[in-house]
Amino acid sequence: KRKNQQMKDFEKQLADLDLFNYCQLALLIHGMKHPGFVYNIRSHGASHKVSYQTARTDLLTLADHGLLERRKRGRQFLFQAPADLGKRLKQLPG
Repeated sequence: KRKNQQMKDFEKQLADLDLFNYCQLALLIHGMKHPGFVYNIRSHGASHKVSYQTARTDLLTLADHGLLERRKRGRQFLFQAPADLGKRLKQLPG
């Protein structure tokens, strides 16, 4: 129960920062629960029903903030949730 409450408190703090949109917040929360998970632009777009460009912008913005690790496989960008995502989020301004 304590872990669940901590996660809910953390989700609220993250939303209060007002730095990210709903899709980005959902991805960050998922990444906190599943460190090492790999995302790509198409899967992010499909899961949130947004355009390719919006999904691309969402992921690149999170990578630019240092919250996802970006790498390339062939022509495809992959974005991985780092093991220390919680620590990185706590270091955000605000």
